[in-house]
Amino acid sequence: MKRLQRYYFLVGIPVLLIGLGATYFNHEIMGTINGNPHPQINYLIILLIVGGCIQMLLHVRRINAEGQLIEAFSDLLLNDKNINAARALVHERKSQSESDVVEVLEMVLDTHASTVDAIHHSAIESE
Repeated sequence: MKRLQRYYFLVGIPVLLIGLGATYFNHEIMGTINGNPHPQINYLIILLIVGGCIQMLLHVRRINAEGQLIEAFSDLLLNDKNINAARALVHERKSQSESDVVEVLEMVLDTHASTVDAIHHSAIESE
């Protein structure tokens, strides 16, 4: 899980640089906006930059949540050997519609402790 936490740092660096740049060049940015007869394009650019930064942070948060789900699922299934708890965890997350990886985990549950034929194997790989 610690490997996924580094993405906060990797995404945080550009966000921090944009914030520092906007602070340092505040006078020039305001001069451009005030000197432009149609400042709406400047507002749109600023809005897109802020929206992109927020979206990057939200995606990293989602990746970390899915990593935690996979880690909890693996612990329940491999370490605790509790398939019922793993099935309950997957069912709970599926009802919340929070994760993209739930369908793959359901396939893993369906094929757990059994031989996997070529069709199931290719379906799991494609997911």
